[in-house]
Amino acid sequence: MVFGRLTVIEFSGTVNGKKFWKCECGCIDKTITSVQEYHLINGHTRSCGCLIRERASNRTRHNLVGKTFGRLRVIRLSRINESHNQVWMCVCDCGNETEVIGTSLTTGVTRSCGCYWKERISQSNTTHGMSKTKEYKSVINSKRLEMKAMYDYKWTTDMEIVLRRFFNSCPVCGGNDRMSTAHVYPLSLGCGLEPGNAIRLCVHCNSRQSDRTPENLPSSFPEGSGERMLKAAREFKEYWESLQK
Repeated sequence: MVFGRLTVIEFSGTVNGKKFWKCECGCIDKTITSVQEYHLINGHTRSCGCLIRERASNRTRHNLVGKTFGRLRVIRLSRINESHNQVWMCVCDCGNETEVIGTSLTTGVTRSCGCYWKERISQSNTTHGMSKTKEYKSVINSKRLEMKAMYDYKWTTDMEIVLRRFFNSCPVCGGNDRMSTAHVYPLSLGCGLEPGNAIRLCVHCNSRQSDRTPENLPSSFPEGSGERMLKAAREFKEYWESLQK
């Protein structure tokens, strides 16, 4: 059966009483994705995600050259990324050049090359001693949202569903208290969510990991935790790729 751009190939299985079907999208990439039966029948999911990306791209597919967004002035179209979004080369008031996705500019997510947030963090933390205040936390949260928009664009709803199904417990400690999706290598290093860099951690391990890499975890982690995180991420990537065949 066909639902929008999706052609059902075979039954994927049942998770928590919900049926999932493997589908091939009719987009240029012929993406294979796993979709919940309810979302197919009710029309909630009509593609691998390409329709949403195309619509968002079409809304902003106009010339931004010469326009200013915060501290950024657009100087040229740099490229079209893997998600078919326009990426613009901008020059910041501080003199740095940086690439920014068009929607991040037009929606106000990105307003500088990063210098603005560095200044606010420095002022809150060093000049005013406000590192534990709501203002400082707000700056950090805003910066993280900006970075997620820049680097997590490859992560899809289907990947999230399969990731949650794959991880029943924390690969570090074995617990399952308030499990959440985490980056193996952090956003602060420009590493977005994608198979191979995504795992599920319990709330305790997630908070302790913070922005550290698997090779630089704090001593409060059990020995070999970094290796277990990397192994779990590789296993999920292999599992995800097997679903696409």
